[in-house]
Amino acid sequence: MPAIAAVTFDFHDTLVSSASWLHLEIHTLPAEVLARLAQAGALPPSAGTPDIAARAVAEYEAIREEAKASGREVTAATGVGRVLAALDLDTAVTPAQVAAAVEAVERVCLDDAALVPGVREVLDGLHTAGTRLAVVSSAAYPPFVRWGLDRYDLARYFPVVATSGDTGYYKSDPRLYAWALARMGVAPAQAVHVGDHPRFDVQGAQAAGMRAVLFTRGGTHPPAADCRPDATVAHMADLPAVLADLAAAR
Repeated sequence: MPAIAAVTFDFHDTLVSSASWLHLEIHTLPAEVLARLAQAGALPPSAGTPDIAARAVAEYEAIREEAKASGREVTAATGVGRVLAALDLDTAVTPAQVAAAVEAVERVCLDDAALVPGVREVLDGLHTAGTRLAVVSSAAYPPFVRWGLDRYDLARYFPVVATSGDTGYYKSDPRLYAWALARMGVAPAQAVHVGDHPRFDVQGAQAAGMRAVLFTRGGTHPPAADCRPDATVAHMADLPAVLADLAAAR
């Protein structure tokens, strides 16, 4: 096998950006679900008040921090269910109603989704060269990752999509990366991960035995002092040259 047999990519802000989705994933999902259910009459109007929304956000943020710290993912549906239970609203709606509301508020986030410049050209080149490709994403709601890939015709490049919601592992657990590598049939030492988060994309991938390229998004997100990526890239168009350097060094 070549020195770099596979490249895995983070999803958000590496392939596709959606500020509203990131905010929803880590802060406001249950609050927006409550508001939608209250508006539809499935919950009393009080469930959509600012006070309830603030409590829902606080409960959900604690759940998301727990997932990051433990490395064990809590799916969107489970997280919303836990918030509803904490607010004594879990018996007022059915799981099907909650699932439909989650899907509805997640789909809205596609409105501000955008393809990261240079991504398509880089993926096309890697695919043509025979490099195995995968997405590795901490996504409590995996369908959004698939929607984003489909929207920009990127799914064809990624036979393997590893999300935390599907596997049960957050990026702080190297088993998420191992899950993707096992399905590609590639050893960690022959794989490189590309992502924009110093802790989850660099340290997480390196903990799995991979090399990691930090995508600094135009140089506006330099690595932290405790982050030692194997390489950095400010613009996606420069990634092929960076990968070539890593392959030569290995």
